[in-house]
Amino acid sequence: MLTAPIRLIQVKFSSHTPKHGNNPGSFGSHPVDTPASQPLPSTMFSSHSSSKPAEVVAPDFYVEVQKAVEETARRSEAMRQHLLDEQRAGQRRMEKRLEELRSQLERAPQPKISQEALKQLEGEARKLVEETEEEAKRKLNCLAILSEELRKRREKTQQKKEKLRVQMRGAEARSEKIGTSKEAIKEAVSKQLEKNKDSIEARCSYPHQATGDVSNTVNSVAIPPAIPRSINFTTNKASFDSS
Repeated sequence: MLTAPIRLIQVKFSSHTPKHGNNPGSFGSHPVDTPASQPLPSTMFSSHSSSKPAEVVAPDFYVEVQKAVEETARRSEAMRQHLLDEQRAGQRRMEKRLEELRSQLERAPQPKISQEALKQLEGEARKLVEETEEEAKRKLNCLAILSEELRKRREKTQQKKEKLRVQMRGAEARSEKIGTSKEAIKEAVSKQLEKNKDSIEARCSYPHQATGDVSNTVNSVAIPPAIPRSINFTTNKASFDSS
């Protein structure tokens, strides 16, 4: 039962034991305490190592070390067992407390609701349901009225669109007629201007059959050439003396 703790304590104890080589008598400079806090015989023997051989010192020292290790292992095991007992006791106390709380909750008086209170709650719930249904019906009626109003507005809008479409077609027809009239007026005016131009040129132009020079004719108005004074010439209108 104490084998594992003994090995653990031996490892811990080896950190406090003095290092030595092949000479077992070198342990005398570091005394080891026993469980009774008494010096080991090997420490007392170290001061008189000259009177005993090393073969006698080594067995006594290891016996004392083994006793100390076993004592430390027993103490460690006792401490471990004490901690386990404390943990188990705490667990038992916690479970007992939980059981007490559970029993207190079970013994606590539960609130009882009377039949009168239940009827009152049922009546309030029924009243709330009726009010909700009335509110829903009122909202549905409002939605129906709004839908009918929107339908009428759509019909009016469609009628206005048709009326505007008819007016647009009439305006386009009138515009085409006006455009045709404008073209006719422009053509008549241009013909009249051509006719007037021909007549004006016939009346106002000077003879140029000899030279064929028409450079003096500008915008159907003939500009007479420079003629020396005291020379008589005739036109298609009249003859006069430039002097």
